[in-house]
Order: sequence, then C-alpha cells, then structure tokens
Amino acid sequence: MARDDAWLNLRSLRYQPPAYATSGGRRSMFRASLEQCEQFLAAAESSGYATRPVHLFYALSQGSRALVAASPRIGNQQWQVTGHGLSMVSAAPSIGDVAVKPTGNGLFQALAVSLGAESLAEDAAVTVGELWTAVPLPAGTPPLSAAAIHSVLAFMPPSWPRDEPFCEARAAWILPDVEKSYGSDAAGLKAHFDRYPALRNTRWETGGDGKARWDRSDLVSSLRFYWDDRNGLQTMSGLGVVQYSGRDDYLITPSMPGMTSGLHPVLAWWAVLLALSSMARYEPTSWSRMIDVDACAEAVAVERLLDAALSEIPGMLLHALRLLR
Repeated sequence: MARDDAWLNLRSLRYQPPAYATSGGRRSMFRASLEQCEQFLAAAESSGYATRPVHLFYALSQGSRALVAASPRIGNQQWQVTGHGLSMVSAAPSIGDVAVKPTGNGLFQALAVSLGAESLAEDAAVTVGELWTAVPLPAGTPPLSAAAIHSVLAFMPPSWPRDEPFCEARAAWILPDVEKSYGSDAAGLKAHFDRYPALRNTRWETGGDGKARWDRSDLVSSLRFYWDDRNGLQTMSGLGVVQYSGRDDYLITPSMPGMTSGLHPVLAWWAVLLALSSMARYEPTSWSRMIDVDACAEAVAVERLLDAALSEIPGMLLHALRLLR
C-alpha cells in the first residue's frame, strides 16, 4: 500500500478508533499519538540523514502508543506505558556493532504484547547487525555487512494466502551467499535454517545427487521445505509466519539471542531505529562518520533503510491496527 493511502486510512481510524480505543483515555491517547506519529514522519521526510533517524524513531514510537492503547491484549492498568523499554548499550565504531538491550518493562515490551509476538530476551544484548536481518527492506538494498547471510524470507505454502494446514512450503528471498557458503554441506545448511524457528525440523527438496534443489535468480534464491508428517500438519500462524504491512507476502524472520521464535518485523524496525536515533542524538560525531558515503562502507545501506522507513511505518502500523479484535 502506498504511503499516502496508508495515511488516509490511518487518519480515518481517528474518528472511530478500533478495538479498545473507543472511549476515555485510551481513545484520547490513540488520537493524539497518531497525530504526533504523522507529524514526526513529515519532519523525517524533510530532514537529512543526520537527524532523520530521530524523527523516524519517534514516529514509530508514537504510532506504537496508539496500537497499545487500542490493543485488547493490554489491560486498562497497563496501556499507559512509560519508558522505551529498550536502550543502546554500546556505541561501537561500526553501526553493525552498536548494541541494544531491553531495560525494564516499557513501550517495546507492550508493543510486543500488542502484536502477539515474543520480545527480545531480557538479558541479551543484540547488535544492529543481528537486528538488521529481521527488517523487511526493498529488493536491491545493500546488506549492512558483506558477511551477512541471514535475511527476511518470503513464505509461500500451497494454501497461500489462507491459513490452512500444509506439510510443504517454499521459502524465497534467500540470499545467494547461503548456497555459496554451504554448497553441499547439509549440516551447515541445517544450522543456517535453524536460525528461522519456522523452518526448524524440516527437510528441503533435493535432486538426484542429494544436494539442495535451488530455484535461483540474480538477487535471491528459493527452496522448497517439507515438514515430517509425524509432527502433524502445519499452519502459518502456528509456525509464527507474519503477514506484514497488509501485503500479500507472508514473512519469516530469524530469531535473536535468547529467543524461541523469529523477531517480529515491526519489533525489528523499532529496535534498529532506536539504535540509530540514539547514535544520532548521543554520539553525533560518530554518527556523522557512519552516514558519510566517502568514509563508511555501511553508509549507503543506512541511507536505504532510512528512506524505506518513510514508506514502511504507515503501512505496518495500519496493518497491525486492522488485525486487532
């Protein structure tokens, strides 16, 4: 959905908010937070990369407050959340090495509850490089690191787009370096795909030579996966497959340290933007170098992510609100 269309639909929700934001303080919070979200996003669009992550983070943060206010999963004593619930714990020379860690029980954790998703593990610091692998980005976006081989995958079961039982599915958008790195190493390939909880306990399609049968393209590849019938038929919701931003694409993401499921894409965006905005606010000298395309190999990837966020934030918020019951 185009960003302008998403905002028109978000604005229309403010007259008649969804779910638990229909009255009282929750209704007021919903409306005020969405207004601030829209204004922060407008400010982000007109700003340069030096300050854009700050505007983008607060746009998503305030949009998250609207979602928490409306969520039936959040009780009347919990929706008024204070604190981010996540903070930067190290300002490293490389943006991929900057780390964040959960701190208490704040907005990040409430957002996870609202999404019905697992939060980051309490005692585990996670780097931006790890989080980046769970952020859905436009095709052709350069990787943050040349060594990165995990990414968001498209999930396509035979029953697509209905959530019906199945025992096989195709996973696409697999980076070509996965095949290059593991080749015929079945153990290495299994370890790679075990980072995706939805693909654990599967076997992939093989040819007569016993090697994985890849369907290749210039930028990405795909594989067909099978679930052992003894484990019963699977469903997308049961595996933790996420429909993201109202698109027809269903996504699976890698897990982060200490997690048992894949990191929800909205939480991945939230954590990455928190880290980038913290660098911009508290380490402006380092941040200035990190976005200098003449001095930093990661700068172009950072620019593409900050550009993509302008379009992604309205759509993913709208979709999350539409899923509330």
